[in-house]
Amino acid sequence: ELVVEDTLAPVYKETEFKESYNVALFLPLMLSKNDREMSKPLKLDEVREMYGTTKISFDFYQGFLLAADSLSNAGLSVDIYVYDTNRDTATIGKIFKKPEFETMDLVIGPLYPRTIPYTAKLCAEKQIRIVLPFNSDAEILYENPSAYKGVASNMTLLDGTIDYIIENHKNHNIIILKPKTALDIALYERARARFNEKIKRESGTYNISVIETPGSSSGRTLNALINKDTTNVFIIPSTNLTLVSNAMSNLNQMLNMNPYSKKLRVIAFGLEEWNKFTDLDVKYRNRSNQHYASYRFLDYDSEQGVKFIHAFRNRFGTDPNVYSSQGFDYGMYFLSALHLYGTNFDLSIAQHQMKLTQNDFQFRTVENGSGRENQRVCIVKYDNYKLVQLK
Repeated sequence: ELVVEDTLAPVYKETEFKESYNVALFLPLMLSKNDREMSKPLKLDEVREMYGTTKISFDFYQGFLLAADSLSNAGLSVDIYVYDTNRDTATIGKIFKKPEFETMDLVIGPLYPRTIPYTAKLCAEKQIRIVLPFNSDAEILYENPSAYKGVASNMTLLDGTIDYIIENHKNHNIIILKPKTALDIALYERARARFNEKIKRESGTYNISVIETPGSSSGRTLNALINKDTTNVFIIPSTNLTLVSNAMSNLNQMLNMNPYSKKLRVIAFGLEEWNKFTDLDVKYRNRSNQHYASYRFLDYDSEQGVKFIHAFRNRFGTDPNVYSSQGFDYGMYFLSALHLYGTNFDLSIAQHQMKLTQNDFQFRTVENGSGRENQRVCIVKYDNYKLVQLK
């Protein structure tokens, strides 16, 4: 288990300010696969679209390129090398043998889990900093101070959830649902232990410890645990679709049978991964006021979001999406770090803050001598079928 410590990573080299920096983008563009998809004959009323992986990679690239263009006005000079990784470690191995990798300052990517450990290992050997913009295992950071993990782990997000609940709901009825799978049990034990430890230090609390009940508890069982005179907070630390779907259904059943349901205050805290569950009824989410923790929140109506949309339209003639926004944020953050602090920006990254479209990076070392994970946690809730950021 990784322990959060804000320490300084070993400095391999003194920081160097260059006239121009070299940055590599490792993206599974899958160009050959996309060519085959684009050459297929179309059926009546069918629209030709890029291969899915190609589209995601291309969107990320466009956002990153817009960031580089924006920073060039501030004096940054950067050579961006774009490589098609094809989701293949052999291809990545050949890329690292290219002469430009003798002077490469930063690698962004790759995207696919099976290629990430191999790429991180090669970067560590060459002492090249690597930024992982998509989900990856925390093990990647172990004894690799050159690695940056941009997606906060579920453990980190759950820690943020518990801290938010204690800060905002300590005087409410807190109930945790216990899952069955090994992965979920680890999340459950982490959440329970953190809550019970922190609640001891608080005064005026409703619970002296979290109330526990099986994840399979029926609506009738859940109904016996709630109190009509206070808000009832349910923590569901699970990424299992079956358990989550049943739990949300049972919460809905509980509300149906409770005579005070119209006035009953219920909040279900889950994980952002639930957004991938297309089978999860949105009505259940909205009725239970589902909250979840995330490392990002995209609001195109914000001042920063509107500026980004206008700039993206002017540059590419189309609207951005979540992937192009990610590419822009990573480009702005890490290219500006190179520009401001030089090749060894590690020692200044904790203080490096800037307004981005959907991220607010807060990188901290997870263990002395290891890499950094984004520790930013924001709380998002369903409010009348819309997502609203609370923190």
